[in-house]
Amino acid sequence: MGNIAPEQAKQIEEHILKQQALVDQLKQVVATQARALSAMAEHDEDYDEAKEVHRDGYDSGNEEFDKLQEVANAASQRTYEDGDEERNFMATKPWLGTIKPPANYVADHSLDALPNIRLELEHVYGYRARLCRNNAYWVDDKRIVYFAAGVGIVHNISNNTQSFFMGHTDDIICLAFHRERKIVVTGQQGKEPSIRVWDVETCRELACLVGFHKRAVVSVDISRDGNKIVSVGADDNHSVAVYDWKAGAMLGSATGDTNKVLDVMWNLTKSADPNTDFVTVGVKHIQFWNLAGGSLKSKKGLLGTVGEYQSFLTVGFTDEYALVATESGHVYPFKDNKLKSPIAAHNCMIYGLRGVGDKIFTCGKDGFLSVWDWNFKKLKTFDMNKHDTTDGMNSVRAVDLLGDNLLVGTITSTLYNVKLSSGETKPLTCGHFGDLKDANTYGELWGLASHPSKKMFCTVGEDRTLRLWDATNRKQTLRVEIKEAALCCAFDPTGKLIAVGFKNGNLGVYDAATGMQLYFSPCRQPNTTNVRRKDVRSVKYSPNGKYLAVGGGDFAIDIYDDKLQFVGSCKGMHTTVLHIDWSNDSEFLQCVTQDYELLFYNNHGAQNTDIGAMSNVPFNTQECILGFTVQGIWPKYSDGSDINSVNKSHNGKYLASAEDSGAVKVFNYPCIGSGLDSKGSLSRRPESVRGSGHSSHVTNVNWLADDSYLVSTGGADLSTFQFRVVSG
Repeated sequence: MGNIAPEQAKQIEEHILKQQALVDQLKQVVATQARALSAMAEHDEDYDEAKEVHRDGYDSGNEEFDKLQEVANAASQRTYEDGDEERNFMATKPWLGTIKPPANYVADHSLDALPNIRLELEHVYGYRARLCRNNAYWVDDKRIVYFAAGVGIVHNISNNTQSFFMGHTDDIICLAFHRERKIVVTGQQGKEPSIRVWDVETCRELACLVGFHKRAVVSVDISRDGNKIVSVGADDNHSVAVYDWKAGAMLGSATGDTNKVLDVMWNLTKSADPNTDFVTVGVKHIQFWNLAGGSLKSKKGLLGTVGEYQSFLTVGFTDEYALVATESGHVYPFKDNKLKSPIAAHNCMIYGLRGVGDKIFTCGKDGFLSVWDWNFKKLKTFDMNKHDTTDGMNSVRAVDLLGDNLLVGTITSTLYNVKLSSGETKPLTCGHFGDLKDANTYGELWGLASHPSKKMFCTVGEDRTLRLWDATNRKQTLRVEIKEAALCCAFDPTGKLIAVGFKNGNLGVYDAATGMQLYFSPCRQPNTTNVRRKDVRSVKYSPNGKYLAVGGGDFAIDIYDDKLQFVGSCKGMHTTVLHIDWSNDSEFLQCVTQDYELLFYNNHGAQNTDIGAMSNVPFNTQECILGFTVQGIWPKYSDGSDINSVNKSHNGKYLASAEDSGAVKVFNYPCIGSGLDSKGSLSRRPESVRGSGHSSHVTNVNWLADDSYLVSTGGADLSTFQFRVVSG
């Protein structure tokens, strides 16, 4: 450093190093902020519904992709922690002092054994449409294949029966089908997301591919020869993998893109090899890939001056072109990897695109399904909004063609058979679909009640519908638009009325035969004109039909008579009322609140604090998750929120529980085990029979009138499962 003294030179050098370190830190901060801003700018419709409007006025579509990433992240972090039970269970247990055995109670430890029944899944009401696309196919002219929750479903539409693939451990979010080979491939989200290959005829698993992808398997496809599977994951690099599924061997893998990769398909154009070439599309991403040896090589799709980088949602093929669906509603045709002239197909995002035979099908967010020839001359358009417009546009998510029959899957969780020639439309299966207007949560399914004498049940959801189902014939018999998001429902003892509790504090009563609304009003605080505005979580008719109890987020239970005149109000709760049971004689009720209080009242609202007397009162139902007869339901390391509901069988032999883990369990009743000690712990737990298939928290469970069926509802999966109860 010239004539500078060594000491001074050293000081200058140290200063420069400090300055450089500071610059590096600032660069890291800027990079972090840039990533955050980029993430904020990328939200679309089924990944986090924060709207971003494209400069040409179209929705960007990115909120869908962000929501899927968010859900996949949550699923991948789901754990069941081991450790000290007392540490994991509730710190305060206010109900312990209210649990006392009845005077004539005799312990029977044989009830801790496994119940002498099993649950056989018979039917699933629902189809997964949210955060998914291209996920329903014809197997043949009588059967279709699709999924709901964590179950792959082969549905025989000629006799309305179903068979199931049960190999997944979390939500299935993608599906591919090889009709000639009769092979189905499904991919799931979760801590260890897997790809499962299964036989459509037997629903038997042929292969399980696991260990590479993280968070979720976003998309899968099967090569034309049926021997290879290509997949895309939800990790930060949206990695791509190709497998020889029979050998269980990965043939090659590569980084996809730091932008979201949404779809992958083997390239079916005549200039490509459909067993080694494939295409991936996503957010500002189009790549044409080739598998050679053990490596994957790709080249970008070139847009030239005629295209615009945006969200590319899915891909389809003709002999000449790879067709890419865009957020702007255009179809981008690529010759090799070069874009030709874009085609304006829809006025909004295109969710699905299929080339089948000599026709091209495009599925719009606008609810329209358009049919084109290979020259992109529009042949006809089907308006699916005519068939279901409860919550806005009936966006089309999936389409497949077999002969003259189109299989069309829509956002309202309905699969339709649409005649290509005539447009005749028939629903094949349906289910609840959540709240399409809720940009953050999409709504859930909680309301379930069984008919008092028939093999029927009703459900209500945040999709603003009340539905009646016939378990014997496995079909929906009534659907009623009920104005608002609903959380609970109950039949009266005659089965002629259905009470519904709404999310906004309203109470409705409907004719069970016709669906006619007989009553709709806000619940009112006693002796005031003030209305209750918080959610109604529980409605329950007394066994004699003279009273209707309505409880919820206003920390009270309002009691009405059979003319819906106010009788009294139960007070003294500190949080939301979750569950209500009436006594056999309709004189008393018990309730459980969100902070785990177990409280007792008479039928005019006066609280009864004589716990000894109340322990001898027989209750008509057992839906309260706390009490002497349900002490054994709690899983090990419970935090108190693990059980969402319980339901005692009508013959009094069994107790079913709905768990956050996705399990439906059946115990012998009463379910006591060793009984809770003074700290609320169990040293011995009863055994249980399990029903599986729900992919997340099970919200409700009900025995049908003769106990031959057990029905459960899934919250986020929006599906209703019907289990046949089999002896032995």
